[in-house]
Amino acid sequence: MVPPNTVLKVFMVKDKTDIKVELPTLINVVKTGFREMRSSTHVVKKQILKDVSCVFKPGTITLVLGQPGSGKSSLMKLLSGRFPVEKNITMEGDVTYNGTSAGNIRKHLPQFVSYVTQRDKHYPLLTVKETLEFASAC
Repeated sequence: MVPPNTVLKVFMVKDKTDIKVELPTLINVVKTGFREMRSSTHVVKKQILKDVSCVFKPGTITLVLGQPGSGKSSLMKLLSGRFPVEKNITMEGDVTYNGTSAGNIRKHLPQFVSYVTQRDKHYPLLTVKETLEFASAC
């Protein structure tokens, strides 16, 4: 559970290999030198989730709806421990499960948290509950 008024922010940073290469003229060499002195990386910040607070009751199925790009998949990946934890991604805020930090139980999350994506393969003879139980057992 995320405490009320907590802001979860996730940022992505592009490295300087994404910067456009210019012809090696005198002016461009000087410009490039000044750019490299000012900053060694090109930082692009994108806030994915903002002011998220939610409670999921045990033993229930919850439907998460929202506009395209609103962060539904990011939220579900974050809650299930599938969100990529890399050097160039930072998160502000806390994710807790019954008061326990997500970092402390990250390796156990697949046993307790699961979700069905939009494009998940379903077995036609199984109910949603049976599908989730089957996926959890695998």
